[in-house]
Amino acid sequence: MKNFSLDKNSWVVAVIFSLIIASGVSYSFAKFTGEYMSTSRERINAMFEKTRLVCFGRFVISVPDDAIMVYGPAELDGRFSVYRDQVDSMEELKSSRIAEAKKERNYLSDDKIREFPLVGEEADGVLPGQKLVFGARSSIGYTIHSYMPIGRELFVLERSGVAEKEKEVREMNDLATQLRLRADKEIPAGQGLCVDGGFVDIQPEYETTTFGLRFKEMPDVRFSIRMQKNHDYLQESSSPSVLRKRAKERASVMQIATFFAGITMLREGRRQLDGWEGEEILTRRPEYKDDTDAHEFRFFSVGQRHNALHPQLDIRMDTGVRENARASVRPSLTDEAALALWDKLLPTIRARQPGDATPPFASSPTVSLEV
Repeated sequence: MKNFSLDKNSWVVAVIFSLIIASGVSYSFAKFTGEYMSTSRERINAMFEKTRLVCFGRFVISVPDDAIMVYGPAELDGRFSVYRDQVDSMEELKSSRIAEAKKERNYLSDDKIREFPLVGEEADGVLPGQKLVFGARSSIGYTIHSYMPIGRELFVLERSGVAEKEKEVREMNDLATQLRLRADKEIPAGQGLCVDGGFVDIQPEYETTTFGLRFKEMPDVRFSIRMQKNHDYLQESSSPSVLRKRAKERASVMQIATFFAGITMLREGRRQLDGWEGEEILTRRPEYKDDTDAHEFRFFSVGQRHNALHPQLDIRMDTGVRENARASVRPSLTDEAALALWDKLLPTIRARQPGDATPPFASSPTVSLEV
């Protein structure tokens, strides 16, 4: 199954390039007329009659009870990926990585091989069955993969450019000791981060969470959240208004201003969201060649510096998506229903509180992004 990705600059691409480049799949507007019945505001309200909290990273969101969660790779001082129910694949994945690492060794000078002698080797971690594999995807330091099997789940942490091996291995082992399984409906009481199928109680310097929702009643709708802890600088240039201004300028240069002018602005302005001061731009773009019309919603906040509970926040919602290709089918939502769904979800996003804690529950539908 293909998965919907979170591209930092995809708003600009969605505004301009999706208007001039076909989606890559030839679906005519007429072919899908009637395939999805437009969902009304009343249907959206009915979806939210029964909801539950879901945790991702340090946060929660209230979703319809039958919504499908989509967890993407996280950044926890390194790329953190989860292979659900794939512990049996660990040996194959590890062996493949070792083979790659041995090839990387061939590109190192003799001096670098003496400096990084473990390239192509593996070592035991602190957890039962945990393995560390050493490679060198660059000449500035080790690339270390930590394979952590827990129950039926396989968790993998990757760090690159490692010069101080002992320090990094110690930190990677520390993370392994703080990692535990988490049922899909469980919300932990303590601090730390919810990941797909797990919970890890750490305070990383670099921290990014990606999470999305899909809906059985509306298979063409994609709702996604990306949170990134800031450091010294805030990315003001990533705001929707700045990107829209650039997109409009490019549209004029590329002589597609007419299509840009056809974009319907449903709502635009500043918005407060549980401590985040940000802005939203909610649009419906027109049809173009084989592309259908589609909704493109976005909320963005730069967040605060050095505050994991107020990270940079980027929330998006697209309709008309089929197999990850935007504007491939007619949207299942009217403008009114799209606004209703957006306004049902956004206000519920907030930092996790001790009172949100639940005991473990049975598993619910979960789909992992490709890693």
